[in-house]
Amino acid sequence: MKLAALFLSIAAFGADIAGKWDFVWETPGGERRSTLTLTVEKAIVWVAFPESKAPMKGTIDGSKIKVEGKLYSAEAGSEGVFRMDGTIDGASMKGTASWDEHAMSFRAKRQNSN
Repeated sequence: MKLAALFLSIAAFGADIAGKWDFVWETPGGERRSTLTLTVEKAIVWVAFPESKAPMKGTIDGSKIKVEGKLYSAEAGSEGVFRMDGTIDGASMKGTASWDEHAMSFRAKRQNSN
């Protein structure tokens, strides 16, 4: 019974984060902005960047989100490994990320669904 409640709470939380999010990436080269689309299937989250060929797979554990995958950067003109670790608090999110050796922090707000 406790396991069923856990899956229901994960599913409910996941439904809350699905949609478009406006991200601000704080990089050594300055602030970068992008809109990411999150899709949720149980405890798995798929994150789609506007210029990526395929969404990246991640996990949700309570309020924690973790994503890793290959990401093409038009600015850099190459593909690299992207990693993101964040904490979700309602309609906002913050954390750290990296693209290859480039570390950054981020903050994000969920777009209104109206």
